[in-house]
Amino acid sequence: MSTPQVSRRQFVGGSAAVLAMLGVGGLAGCGGNAGSGSGDAAGGIALTDTFTMISVASNDSFDPIVGTGSDKVTMHSIFDNLFMFDGDGNVEPMLAESYEQDGNTVTVVLREANFSDGTPVTADDVVFSWDKLAADPSQGPYMSNYISGVEKVDDKTVKVGVVRDDTSWMNILAETLYIVQASSYDPEANDYASQPPVGSGAYTFESVDEARTVTLKANEDYWGGAPTFKTVVVQAPVDSSTSLVALQNGEVNCVSMMADTAVETARDDANLNVVEFEAWGQQMLGVLVGDQAFRSAIFHAINTQNIVDVVTGGAATPATQFFAKKLLGKDYDGVVTFDAYDPELAKEEIAKTETDLSQTFTLTASDEAGAQCAQCIQQDLAAIGINVEVESVDVNTWSSKLMDQTLQMFINALGTDMLAADSFIQLLLGDTSVYYYPISDELKAKIAEMNAIPSVVARHDLVVEILNDMQVECPIVPLYDTVNYDVYTKGIEGYLPSSAGTYVYYLGKLTK
Repeated sequence: MSTPQVSRRQFVGGSAAVLAMLGVGGLAGCGGNAGSGSGDAAGGIALTDTFTMISVASNDSFDPIVGTGSDKVTMHSIFDNLFMFDGDGNVEPMLAESYEQDGNTVTVVLREANFSDGTPVTADDVVFSWDKLAADPSQGPYMSNYISGVEKVDDKTVKVGVVRDDTSWMNILAETLYIVQASSYDPEANDYASQPPVGSGAYTFESVDEARTVTLKANEDYWGGAPTFKTVVVQAPVDSSTSLVALQNGEVNCVSMMADTAVETARDDANLNVVEFEAWGQQMLGVLVGDQAFRSAIFHAINTQNIVDVVTGGAATPATQFFAKKLLGKDYDGVVTFDAYDPELAKEEIAKTETDLSQTFTLTASDEAGAQCAQCIQQDLAAIGINVEVESVDVNTWSSKLMDQTLQMFINALGTDMLAADSFIQLLLGDTSVYYYPISDELKAKIAEMNAIPSVVARHDLVVEILNDMQVECPIVPLYDTVNYDVYTKGIEGYLPSSAGTYVYYLGKLTK
């Protein structure tokens, strides 16, 4: 999610536009070797040379260029990026040895690194990877808002053209631009649903089974050093109760995005570590249908305090602004606030709508928390005459429905470590967005005007105006800011807390 999450992250499927994260499905291959053999974690769960992880999305594709169908755990294990995240979520060089920015041009010098077949990573590979990403219809138009192009200077140097005067380009390169081998990448001649192209990451691909469980082997010649865990197994998502049992039994070593309902039990287990990370994501309701009065009625009908009490046990706080506090940052946090819940105003607004209320609308959830939110929202909307049916799907299905434009309403935790408030507005509501909120032409024009201003400072007042307009047009209903939880076996070292928020894992750095 990545956001996801798909935040997001958060970002699912390798697409910067699809930010949701979730974990549902059936546990495949949990009876593996994660907890058998020699080694001891805090006198409890034994650690071997195999690291097994339950992810939040299944690997339907191993092509890192295509915007959907791939899981970031696997992608970041097989492919390196120019930059990477540290434990706090800041960005530092990865394949880049050094960089220097001069205005809108960034000169990047590559480190000495090889692909898994022993050939060196060169500027040609970086340029090729960017060109392919920029040409991808699901990602290219969006990426062009931040990076204008990548050019070769010499075999070990590239120049990156950046559009904005902030550092969002670094996050884009850390999150999204996976470097593939130019000489062998060919999606027409290769089936990347069953095997990935050549990468330079800490692990190489070994197999994928019918349940989409992926097995990776350590790249012993990795430029960052041979990984401690010689085998990595990445399993498709399951519900948190099932994944928690698998952790406690030593069948898996790490679960990403553990649901709040299972976290307290995990905290009480002496053999497990719980990582809590304030995320960039916000649990929100997206309304992709209806006129403005319809959306406004929904905005004011939802009892967010009740949702917080039911879903988080009161641990969260009802949202009073668009987007998570962490994503808004110091420039926008607290600038535009609201108290949306007003049942009487909701009834007044629904009386004005020309949207057909005789139909039943579909509200789609893609994780456990979302499904709980949806049940509460269903009751709130019924009180003002809006009939809603709730459907729960996995994250890959959710992503496909978004791309097919068949979602009507959805619940998801949306946010991203790559962007600030202004660029997140562009991602959700801009003309290159994969989302299709029915906002006015006037609001669309303001967003386009904002996006054309390269200076972060110069666009500030317009961003505030847009956030105020969003209270009127109500394309989304903020519910509460999310906290992400990862749970892993004690005895594992080198885990980055930021991974719980970015959903970017560097498994080659883990030790025991």
